[in-house]
Amino acid sequence: MQPGLVEEGLNLFDELLRDGSIQVREEHYTCLVDLCGRAGRLKEAFGILEKLATNPSASKWGALLAGFIDHHNMDTGKLAAEKLLKEGPDDAGRYSLLWNFFARSGNWREAAKMRIKMKEKGFKKQPGCSWIEVGNMVHVFVVGDKSHCQSQLIYSALYDLHKQMKKIGYIPSNDLNVHEDFSITGILTWDIFRLI
Repeated sequence: MQPGLVEEGLNLFDELLRDGSIQVREEHYTCLVDLCGRAGRLKEAFGILEKLATNPSASKWGALLAGFIDHHNMDTGKLAAEKLLKEGPDDAGRYSLLWNFFARSGNWREAAKMRIKMKEKGFKKQPGCSWIEVGNMVHVFVVGDKSHCQSQLIYSALYDLHKQMKKIGYIPSNDLNVHEDFSITGILTWDIFRLI
């Protein structure tokens, strides 16, 4: 995110507060926390929450936690994770965000608990999606989807990449204490998808 856009967003928010023509609502503060968090301005994002007269809502804690995850600031993110765990809505988004935080923190036991809770409650995470443009044509990739016209070629290339990684010594951690849904091969495959 470009620093100038963050400054513009902060200035617009200050203008809204001064102007008074619209009532600033919770959603505005959540957007501001998200804006600062995505830009890596985590102290500012946290400061916004501290200045609020009321207790910050789960959406604000979620926006802050996403910033901590994006910028690999896991130690400070613990407070946001705890707040979201206690006060967050009972939905797939909450558990998915917490799973992501715990997994990136290396806390596989807690990450597995989040997946188990999602499964018990029947929640399904929306699949991840990426796209690239090649020669004025957009190619969309959805995790686990094999409907792309060149999916065989794509998965073949991923398989070859997987083999090459193993050949040069890539070994995923075997000391992960995770639920049976998480196989080492699945984690390695996830690592490959993150490389794309």
